[in-house]
Amino acid sequence: MKNPRSFLLLALLFIISPLILASSTAAQDEMIIQYASRNDVSGIARVIREGGNIDFRDEKSGQTALMRAILSGQTSAVYYLLKHGARTDYEPIFRACWGSESRHTETVRIFLEAGVPVGVLGGPGGKMTLEEAARSNKMTTQLIERYKKREKDTEKRGGKEEGGNTRSETEL
Repeated sequence: MKNPRSFLLLALLFIISPLILASSTAAQDEMIIQYASRNDVSGIARVIREGGNIDFRDEKSGQTALMRAILSGQTSAVYYLLKHGARTDYEPIFRACWGSESRHTETVRIFLEAGVPVGVLGGPGGKMTLEEAARSNKMTTQLIERYKKREKDTEKRGGKEEGGNTRSETEL
């Protein structure tokens, strides 16, 4: 190369650019959790569009955006994250069951609508039922009972839902 300064500058740029990209991605990943805790669906969507990790786990709290949205009862964020592929091992639904407000019941409903089976076991030790987790919230307990009945009725009909599940996001 004719100009050693140009070579040095080019080499430095080659070394630094991945670091800059990595730090901006990490910042995006952290922001998705903040947006989820504020129910800011457009912020979540922007981070995902820009390549952020929907399943990013905060190092300090161990929480993902989905978990943070659940714990703070942010139902629109929960719905959006589930709809766009956020992973769950069903533990988040148990955390939502423990909440005592109507927003927590709504969060549980979104999980059930998304296909989480009513009979799933989880919570501490992995042996708790949803009913046990929700015992401090009467509305959530009633909701779980309705879904349990719906699942039994569906099994009796051979696994066929009457009319199908065609609820829109606004109805959820």
